[in-house]
Amino acid sequence: MSVKNIIGALFILFGIGYLLNAFDVLDFNIGYFFYKWYPLLIILFGIHLLSNKKFIFGSIVTIFGLLLQLEQLNVVDVNIWQLVFPFALVGIGVNMIVKKNKHSTRTLNDYNVEKNFEINNVFSSDERNVNSTSLERGEVFSLFGSATVDMSNSIISDNNFYLEMTAIFGSIDIRLPEDCRVELKGTPIFGSIDDRSKANPISSKKVVLDCTCVFGGIDIKN
Repeated sequence: MSVKNIIGALFILFGIGYLLNAFDVLDFNIGYFFYKWYPLLIILFGIHLLSNKKFIFGSIVTIFGLLLQLEQLNVVDVNIWQLVFPFALVGIGVNMIVKKNKHSTRTLNDYNVEKNFEINNVFSSDERNVNSTSLERGEVFSLFGSATVDMSNSIISDNNFYLEMTAIFGSIDIRLPEDCRVELKGTPIFGSIDDRSKANPISSKKVVLDCTCVFGGIDIKN
C-alpha cells in the first residue's frame, strides 16, 4: 500500500463525509472525526511499513495504533502513550536479535527430499533450493525471520502438491515449477500475500498453497 493510495483513500473518506453532511444524512464534524479516529493514520502507516517488508517496525507501529484506537473508543482503559517507551525497548531488542542471527544465517543451497519437507525459521533466515522428483507436501514456517524456498527444479507428483505457509512477523518467498496450476487459499491479517506466479492452465498438476500471514508477507512466483 503506497502513501499515495492512503492519502487518496482519506480524501475519498472525507469527501463522502461532507456529502452525507450536506444531505443531512450524517452529522459530519471533521474536528471530532480526527480526534476520535486519528489512530487510523498510525495503523495505515504501520500497514504501509509491513507491505514494504519492514516487519518489526511495521508490526510495532500497527499494534500501537490499534491499542491507541481502542483507547479512543473507550474499549480499553489505559494510557497508551505510557507504553511508548516499553514498545520502543521491545522493538530495539527484537531488531538486535534479528540482526545478530542474520550474521549467523544457516544457508543450505541444496535440500534434497523425497516427497515431503518442512522448514522452520524463528529469529533467523534461511535459503533453500528444494530438489525432488515427486513433491507431495511441504510446510514453511517463519516467525520474526525470513525463508526463501526455490522449488523451480522439482517435479510435482501425480497426486499434486500441497504447501502450507505461515508467516508471523516474518516473510516467505517461494518459487514454484512452471508446469503446474496454482490454487491459493488464505487471507492476510495486517500483512500481504503477493501471487506473481504464471499458472499453466493446461497442466494436469496442481499446487495448493494454504497461506497464513499475520503481520508478515508471502511472495509467490515461478
